[in-house]
Amino acid sequence: MGNMQIALLELLSAGGLGAALIITGVVLQYSKKTNSEKCTHLTTGHIVKHILNSNGNIKPVVEYQVNGKIYTVVRRFRGIITRTNVSLNNLYVTKGAYVTDKDYLYVPIGTITNMKQMAQDLWPIGSEMTVYYNPSFPEQAYAEKKPFGTSLLVILFYILGIVILLISVIIAVIIFVS
Repeated sequence: MGNMQIALLELLSAGGLGAALIITGVVLQYSKKTNSEKCTHLTTGHIVKHILNSNGNIKPVVEYQVNGKIYTVVRRFRGIITRTNVSLNNLYVTKGAYVTDKDYLYVPIGTITNMKQMAQDLWPIGSEMTVYYNPSFPEQAYAEKKPFGTSLLVILFYILGIVILLISVIIAVIIFVS
């Protein structure tokens, strides 16, 4: 097998992976944008519970009604920012969580963190939250805010895809030239 065939094989295999990652990013972004654009109607929902994870992920669950039928949607965020501060002065953390203007959830973490209290402070059970829903499929909905911008996952797919594709091209050129 000559250098040209080896270079072409390497470019197709590794470069194909990079291209697949880029295409996956495009599909994810298009899907998110399409779903968001279809959620044109709004209603008022109520917080019925919270989903709490030990990694700082706090999500309110919102119940809303469309045409007499009840649906639920989990509030999503663009990302989660946690700040760990473990010290003798900060053993028990019960407050300080907030949502930024760019829709990131910020959660301070201590030795012992009361996520339930933070969730209750941010979104009390029974409090109201706006829900954007798709009138054709009311189960497709977003609570409080519709997604905007490019998600971190999509950016990650783009970056990895481009890096792998570029490395693949460089390696193929080196193999071909040598």
